Amino acid sequence: MSARTELLKDTLLAVGPALCPERAVLLTRSWRETEGQPIVIRRAMGFARVLQEMSIYIRPGELIVGNQAGTPRAAPVFPEYAVRWIREELDEIPKRPIDRFAVSEETKAALRAVCGYWEGRTYQDRVTAVTRHSLPADLATAFDFRLSTLNQVITNLSRLSTGDGHIIANYQRAMQVGLRSLVDEARRRAAALDMTRPESIDKKLFYEAVAISLEAAIEFAARFAALAERQAAGEADPSRRAELLGIAEVCRRVPAHPARTLREAIQAYWFVHLLLQIEANGHSISPGRFDQYLFPYYAADLALGRLTREQALELVECFWLKCNEVNKVREWAYTQYMSGYPMFQTVTLGGQ
Repeated sequence: MSARTELLKDTLLAVGPALCPERAVLLTRSWRETEGQPIVIRRAMGFARVLQEMSIYIRPGELIVGNQAGTPRAAPVFPEYAVRWIREELDEIPKRPIDRFAVSEETKAALRAVCGYWEGRTYQDRVTAVTRHSLPADLATAFDFRLSTLNQVITNLSRLSTGDGHIIANYQRAMQVGLRSLVDEARRRAAALDMTRPESIDKKLFYEAVAISLEAAIEFAARFAALAERQAAGEADPSRRAELLGIAEVCRRVPAHPARTLREAIQAYWFVHLLLQIEANGHSISPGRFDQYLFPYYAADLALGRLTREQALELVECFWLKCNEVNKVREWAYTQYMSGYPMFQTVTLGGQ
């Protein structure tokens, strides 16, 4: 590792995991304001509100930027999945024997207020109700509705109280065409719909939600560009000032537009990866064919003398460190079988 990334690693590991209430509070605020609107639109607007108002930061020495929560290694909370376990375990989360999270009194108060709104409105509430109505009487008596298990053989707990993930996004497309192009495509598709066909209604709502979400993602990157410019204005070290201005330039370029360099490609990669975590709280959201997607940018930069192998390695190290900032809180019944703050961000090297 370079001296920069060694320092970034050490300062990252010095920060203890904590719960961050910001996402839960902002999403709930949006959800209250959009009562009665289509669910897909509410989800997009809630996502946009989070990206517009959540705290952002650029750590000293960073080259790749973008954060999931208010502090490194903090875990946002996703009340739309379930709130019963949050209410029941809030005081115990800092005392766990494994996978502890610090929880301030202010955070407890904010999350308890959020839980009050979501009672009876969560994904878990809906799935539990459907299960009760669907199971035959003999199976219903054997089913544990609290833990969503049947005779400790079949369980759905991990998919009720948290996001699931298990996806690899099309990072390559995002890097090659940019999110602005995808917004334009969504709007073209919406405009081309035959609204006399019943299925067009759902399609139109979907395309509108896509445009809202991707516009918010572009604005999110622009917030980091503006922050980098503000930090550069007050930076006494000329070298770091130039780095901050470089960050601003990159974040105004990607992920809105196609990446042109390795640095832009890695930053676009990270924004897409991060935005999925902020939206859905899934584990097993993976970078996939990281080397194959990035190699053309690396080869071009080397050929044109835009960077050295050592500089490229440092950028990749910065990416891995950002992956280690991401965290997730799970209820205790799930945590005790899956500890170590696991995120399962897997990479395919070569092969398929």
